[in-house]
Amino acid sequence: MLVPVPRFNSLSDFNKELLLLCEQDGQREHYRKEASHEELYLADRLALLKLPQEPFEACKYMTVRTNSYGPQR
Repeated sequence: MLVPVPRFNSLSDFNKELLLLCEQDGQREHYRKEASHEELYLADRLALLKLPQEPFEACKYMTVRTNSYGPQR
């Protein structure tokens, strides 16, 4: 859908057209499994876990001091 690079005058119109193309593509049968891409997606969604109530901070903040040799803890 995006190869070759599409040309368009209105991004809004292109997005609507792209959404329709994606919905049509969802009806396509998977090449190995006997189901459409949309059916497989919906089955995967049911298997997902719920998001946690508390946000998870995936980083660690540290204060370090540096000198001419690099950071020191």
